[in-house]
Amino acid sequence: MKTWKIIGFTFVGFLLGCIMLNVKLSGIFQQWEKVSGSPNDLKTYFSATHPCDFSTSEFFFTTNPPSKIVDCSQEKMQYPEAVGRSTYVRDSSGQVWSWYHSDYMGPGGEEFCFWPILGLISGFVIGLSFTRFAKTNIANT
Repeated sequence: MKTWKIIGFTFVGFLLGCIMLNVKLSGIFQQWEKVSGSPNDLKTYFSATHPCDFSTSEFFFTTNPPSKIVDCSQEKMQYPEAVGRSTYVRDSSGQVWSWYHSDYMGPGGEEFCFWPILGLISGFVIGLSFTRFAKTNIANT
């Protein structure tokens, strides 16, 4: 019974670590910023034909996206050790907004391993502590 509790806590910790990795990679806490510049400079943002996918994380409520979007352009970038995504939108008042998120992966993919392993170790320690605490409480009663 004790072993199954430890395995259960370890598995839940691993899943929570995977969830934290996805949250970090998604950029759902990256905020929109107003873009300043002349109207001629701003036309370059929308000259490319990169249609927007409004189901991506930059349009999630935590990013505080502009309301009443009239024009939109998205672009995904691949770097040697990172990935990035930029989005430009124009709202109904003509203001241009930008959202950018990039994430460094590391040469060996350390980022993909860190959060799940941290969750795995945390879950194991919590499971071990929980079973020892339960064991001492049963012995004291």
